[in-house]
Amino acid sequence: MEKGWNLDSGELARIWKGGCIIRAVFLDRIKQAYQRNQGLANLLVDPEFAWEMVQRQAAWRRVVGLAIQKGISVPRMSASQSLMQGFTIEISLIGISAQEV
Repeated sequence: MEKGWNLDSGELARIWKGGCIIRAVFLDRIKQAYQRNQGLANLLVDPEFAWEMVQRQAAWRRVVGLAIQKGISVPRMSASQSLMQGFTIEISLIGISAQEV
């Protein structure tokens, strides 16, 4: 990790789920992602998490758009959706480049 603490992210997810409000099943999925790839820098790089985020893009955009139309401030949700949109475009461009080769 960043500070060189050599933490096991999968094990941290397992420990955290005891008494945590986040659903245990979701934390199990986080643990599995880090078990698949111990050097995982970000859950969005994990193929399963990335696929789910891509699948939810349209709904996410609708929620952010509706909130803005109704005058509801959602800066973090809007910024995170925009960041994810950037990842999605990048993934698409990589796919297009790979097909051209």
